[in-house]
Amino acid sequence: MDVTESTEAMRLIDEESIDVSMGGDTSIANVEDKESSPISKKPRGINIGKRKLRSPAWETFDLLPLGEDKKRRAKCKSCETIYVCDSRCGTENLLNHAKNCVKKPHDDVKQLLMSSSRLCSPKFDHIRFRNLLMETIIKHNLAFSFVEYEGVRVFFAYVSPDIKLPCRNIVKARVLRMFKSERQKLQSLLSSVQGRICLTSDLWTSLCTDGYLALTAHFVDKDWTLQKRIINSCHMPPPHSGVALFGKINTLLTEWGIEKKLFSITLDNASANTAFVDILTNQLNFRSLLLMGSKFFHCVVVPTF
Repeated sequence: MDVTESTEAMRLIDEESIDVSMGGDTSIANVEDKESSPISKKPRGINIGKRKLRSPAWETFDLLPLGEDKKRRAKCKSCETIYVCDSRCGTENLLNHAKNCVKKPHDDVKQLLMSSSRLCSPKFDHIRFRNLLMETIIKHNLAFSFVEYEGVRVFFAYVSPDIKLPCRNIVKARVLRMFKSERQKLQSLLSSVQGRICLTSDLWTSLCTDGYLALTAHFVDKDWTLQKRIINSCHMPPPHSGVALFGKINTLLTEWGIEKKLFSITLDNASANTAFVDILTNQLNFRSLLLMGSKFFHCVVVPTF
């Protein structure tokens, strides 16, 4: 035995003694070698063994069996779209799809509302929100105290903490301010009419025996577009006689400043309306405000039941 063979023999004896001193178990070293090896690394978030899948993507995706190409794939639970999720792709593509899936159910009301483009905008427009709130209260005939309901305040606070609802007194003041602003716009629109204005009116009694009068203006604007505007809807106390109707409607025409632009008025065939038109026609003809001597001024509509 030469020096080289004796040296090799001594090395083997030393390695065997090390194995014996460690109990002959090399599993720890093997595990460390496997974990440090890049080949044995699994894609992040994917556990194909007995351990639970930890990535949030698996809440909306199902892991599919290996295909013929030996690639891991996952299927969306909502739209059944299939994505590759092997070691190269990971679960990033699954998470991106889960955020934008069109068929994903929205169980959370806040998540559904915040997904809209308006609330997801970087800047919340408080003025726009205030105007929309006032329009909603007016359109649906809600009470001013609607904004003070506990459930309503909790709901809006849950949607966005930036929303601050006003009290009912502020809502009332803003609604009146909006009414005056819209009235002024309508006044400007009527004053800009170059032609004549036709009127329709109706009078009715509510279940509480309260009388109400509605007056509507029809005209063609500067763009030759037919317009229709309710210029008054107000309480009309009794008696509903021709003289009372003349006093009420003549006052409304003067307030809007359209008594010089009238062409016709359409009413039903009630006897009080005939007396009212006669008085109004005489007053307007005395001031020479009607065309062709009021020949086409009064139009009668017979109601059908």
